[in-house]
Amino acid sequence: MSEQVEFNEIPEEVAGRFTPLIIDNISNGVIVLNRNLEVVCWNKAQEAASGFSRDEVRGKNIVSLFPQLKNNGLADDFRSVLRGENIKRPRISYRKDDGTIGYADRESNPLRDRKGKVIGIVSCITDVTEKVRLEKNLLWAQKFEDLGHMAAGLAHELNNLFTILQCETELALLQPENYDREKIIQTSGKVARMGGNLTRQLMNFARKPDQPFETADPKELVQGCIVLLKGVLATEKITMRTELADLPPIRINVSQIQQLIFNLVLNAKNAMKKGGVLKIRLKQENDNVKLTVSDNGPGIPSELVSKIFEPFITYSRSNSRLGTGLGLSICRDIVHNHGGEIKVRSRLGRGTSFIITLPISPDHLT
Repeated sequence: MSEQVEFNEIPEEVAGRFTPLIIDNISNGVIVLNRNLEVVCWNKAQEAASGFSRDEVRGKNIVSLFPQLKNNGLADDFRSVLRGENIKRPRISYRKDDGTIGYADRESNPLRDRKGKVIGIVSCITDVTEKVRLEKNLLWAQKFEDLGHMAAGLAHELNNLFTILQCETELALLQPENYDREKIIQTSGKVARMGGNLTRQLMNFARKPDQPFETADPKELVQGCIVLLKGVLATEKITMRTELADLPPIRINVSQIQQLIFNLVLNAKNAMKKGGVLKIRLKQENDNVKLTVSDNGPGIPSELVSKIFEPFITYSRSNSRLGTGLGLSICRDIVHNHGGEIKVRSRLGRGTSFIITLPISPDHLT
């Protein structure tokens, strides 16, 4: 029998012949472009994903082949990469052969020669369509869980409004026919509008989380969430304090940001078993919107803080399981989908703060 040759024993000039085979066996799409943005390499995974064979695209300018690259900013990315930058673009949407919308993460890096000169571009494309679909389903399921948590608080708020209306009606009936009922009518109308606003906010929250990004007022959005959350917190002896600055409109998925706020507030509610104070702050910091949700609850052990955004991580001082452990993982994904960042600060016995920063003008969101 012939002796097996180890791969590291193969001469470099021979090992180089394995390169096309290796690239073709990578499960992600790989594209190599020269400085003229002409296709040099197009692996099998990219053939399957795009529907174009390497013979059809080899030597052709990729922007000419796919004009839509101009619309989603990828053509500009290529020019930046040729200047030596590394560019990552998450969740780029594209139209699949069957007409449905797919999503892909794309990372483009400079291709350098042995002297370090940039001679082209290497792009790696990872299809995340199924992951996005599962995340949307999870977000939708989480919404139903949040609505269940809110039910008692909403009933409390609506019951208060109905009680006022009933009292105003009975008061009007007790007055003589010539009594001026204008004040009673004004009060009843105000209460009715409050009830209408409450149900409108509830309907907005019930929107599917896969709605497109839209321009929205951050302060107005947070105030709408507070309308729904007041009743939930009142039943738990939790006082809510807010500091909400006027901010410029930003492009966001309104439904997802609502869910982010609800998850953080409901987490705080669960932590403050004996009541307490919950603070929501909103302000502008440089080119970002900064949202902070803080509580004065028992805090989180330091060994869990670094893992708190991982799926299925839960904590309570009594060691009882709280929910599914997916709420904060969902929060992290929502923030990352908006090109932002989420951090947590916590001290045992002093409380916990979640700090979210969202870009005011996220160029990659459409």
